[in-house]
Amino acid sequence: MPVPESSIPPWLLSDIGPLLDHLPDGIYILDHTGGLIYANHTFLRMLGRDPAEGMPRHVSEWNAQWDADQLPARVAARIVHKLPFLTQHRRHDGNCYDAAIRVSTITHDGQTYLFCSVRDVTEQRQIEMALRASEEQYRLLVTDLKEVVFRTDAEGRWSFLNPAWHEMTGFAVAESLGQIFLDYVYPDDRQGNLDLFQTLMEHQQDHARHEVRYLHRDGGFRWVKVWARLILDAQGIAVGTAGTLTDITEGYRAEVTLRDGSQGYSSWALRAISVKIV
Repeated sequence: MPVPESSIPPWLLSDIGPLLDHLPDGIYILDHTGGLIYANHTFLRMLGRDPAEGMPRHVSEWNAQWDADQLPARVAARIVHKLPFLTQHRRHDGNCYDAAIRVSTITHDGQTYLFCSVRDVTEQRQIEMALRASEEQYRLLVTDLKEVVFRTDAEGRWSFLNPAWHEMTGFAVAESLGQIFLDYVYPDDRQGNLDLFQTLMEHQQDHARHEVRYLHRDGGFRWVKVWARLILDAQGIAVGTAGTLTDITEGYRAEVTLRDGSQGYSSWALRAISVKIV
């Protein structure tokens, strides 16, 4: 049975009740047992109740997260610690919503009360959960890819590399992040790669595709197909590049093998077999 307005302490009605009724956030006040002594109109509407019908009697009538016998101890703990928390509230029709609650205390005639400010964060939580699920799917996808997924800053320093980087080059991701990408490019190929990077950063083109040699930790190298695109911030300023690195060494090996013994070699084939390939 709802608590009638006549049972609300007079000091609440006369001092702060009229002000609280017009706040956009839900407000309710509990005694140390979880008994409800005040709720503003906003909070009652959040619970799907008509303010004209009065208030519920106890927090257990709308809290959907904890059992009724747990609530007095939890209310008492909130009075002591006054920490914000998330919980679920049950509406009058039985449906629930996620509630973010900020708490403080007020004291009157030696009695301490728990003052709670409530916001319905159901939509926000759903968005956050969907975002986390999407990020997890992306992480799993990137982790399982055989191609290296990379990102650099505007100075060409690695800011992201997936685990395929280690598989391709033998260098650990952790030790490579923050390093200049050109340090991992075969010395003879660095100037051409730098030129391509600069054309992106200078907005001369928004993406580039090329083949280049990347060093391997054991002293050899791998032939790599690079796809890179320019990254712009909200103001249109170039902040780096992102793309993929695909190991095509086996393809080069196969062509060299097929051409072995034929009349001459192409210039790239000669170069490929004259340098150690891992």
